[in-house]
Amino acid sequence: MKKVTGYEMLGKRIKECRLEMGLSAEEVAGIMGVKTSMYLSYEAGQRDIRSRKLLMLSRLFHVSCDYLLGLTDIKSPAFDECN
Repeated sequence: MKKVTGYEMLGKRIKECRLEMGLSAEEVAGIMGVKTSMYLSYEAGQRDIRSRKLLMLSRLFHVSCDYLLGLTDIKSPAFDECN
């Protein structure tokens, strides 16, 4: 069985959230202010992500950073991180 790394889990979760929201990779990349190729490298688990970008994704997808990182399976943030 292949071991899943932190970056692979992050990539799996952001892709899952993106598809649930009906967004394209290009749309999310535009919101993040990065090239589509960079965003896709996050989804592929090939690149680490800065904390500011991680927080941006958690707010966009309405999930906690811990969920995106695979530290919990609870999607909803414990509090409203936007306020």
